[in-house]
Amino acid sequence: MSTIFLKVNNTSIEIKSSWLNPQKIRKIIIVGSKKMLLFDEMDRINPVKIYHKYAVYPKIDTFKKKFFTQKANIYYGKTFFPNINYTSPLTLEMQSFINSVNNNKKPKTDGIFSLKVMSLIEKVNKKIS
Repeated sequence: MSTIFLKVNNTSIEIKSSWLNPQKIRKIIIVGSKKMLLFDEMDRINPVKIYHKYAVYPKIDTFKKKFFTQKANIYYGKTFFPNINYTSPLTLEMQSFINSVNNNKKPKTDGIFSLKVMSLIEKVNKKIS
């Protein structure tokens, strides 16, 4: 198993990868201040879930020291399942390529994009070697 921690601008990213894991797990979790989004590629029915769940910690200066507690007030709201029509990623990639060729447009994944990806891979490789 490998774990990679990245910081892009003000966003912290954690990537976990394991070829030995007996389960095929492909999830992305985005945590915001008021909601969380879960993308689960293996869930064909509801791949995206938006949870209205967050925690608020009490301000330290409003409590006397003997009453201070680190307990958070946790808020649970409804979970939202947006309706998303599934299309194979390979189909979308081919459609984008054909559209670029037919309309003489710059593709989303051009050489500059590839260089950025390679630069990131090199940085990660330096961290783990």
